[in-house]
Amino acid sequence: MVGGDEGRSDASLRRRPHVLVVGSLNIDHTVVVDELPRPGETVTARRSYRMPGGKGANESVAAARVGADVVFVAAVGDDEQGRSALRSLAELGVDTSWAVERSGALTGTASITVDASGENTIVVDAGANATLAPDALRPEQFEGAAALLLTLEVPDPVMVAAMREAKAHSVPVIFNPSPLRAHDRELVLGTDILVVNEDEFRALASPDGADDTALRRAAEALGVPVVVVTCGSRGVIVVDRTAGAEVAPVPSIAVTALDTTGCGDAFTGALAARLAAGDELSAAVGFATSYAALVATRRGAQASYPDLPTYETWIGSVGSIRA
Repeated sequence: MVGGDEGRSDASLRRRPHVLVVGSLNIDHTVVVDELPRPGETVTARRSYRMPGGKGANESVAAARVGADVVFVAAVGDDEQGRSALRSLAELGVDTSWAVERSGALTGTASITVDASGENTIVVDAGANATLAPDALRPEQFEGAAALLLTLEVPDPVMVAAMREAKAHSVPVIFNPSPLRAHDRELVLGTDILVVNEDEFRALASPDGADDTALRRAAEALGVPVVVVTCGSRGVIVVDRTAGAEVAPVPSIAVTALDTTGCGDAFTGALAARLAAGDELSAAVGFATSYAALVATRRGAQASYPDLPTYETWIGSVGSIRA
């Protein structure tokens, strides 16, 4: 474990439930261009920058920024980039004391290209993320947890082990299967709340239409209690089997997107944080949807995630404008 036991939070001393995240940490190398290049085309960047990223780390930061206690389990390389990223997470309120440092490995990286409209392409090199194993998990990480948050970018065995431990501790599992792979439907079966975008939902569930009945049938076929489908600027659709397979659309707030990198991670982290705080599902989804909309107006992933006071000021101004 990085840094040994010093500074590790004790589950018995926590005053409120925490969000446990088992996932990836990357270093994001981002270039901004006017238009995304076509195959074989070379374009000139308007600017470039490097920031901490990775789906697990992003979701941890988002949850912490909106007020959750967050414990993050991850693997980084034996390099300054990984250590610097962990320091950055700790400064943002994430407990990184359970992160492991892998000798001989490099911290994962993501190469991101963002165009003028905020759309992006991302290529990920897993690096040390590929070494995260079940031996990084401890029962005490799950004690007092309000939710386990999982994404891909880490090996299946550690996710399966985390799901098993969560069930043993009666901790609900929130799973975002991204980037989606052909066999990931098996992992979905251990999930309480599945968070997917439209493409991922179609790949997993093969709905035969876009109406409520088709969505309900497809979601029920997955065998997951709650399915949350993010639809970009069109908002979110929630299919809740615990409420009689209710299909509830949640509209988004119209914004001018600057950079959509990390918006999905911001949504999932904020959703987990609000559920951990005791919000009902509909309220948590509404909060996460508007939080992700604000993130889209800012550049970068973790650097674009506002704290709760900033969000509340923004949502208040949006409400007054819409009124």
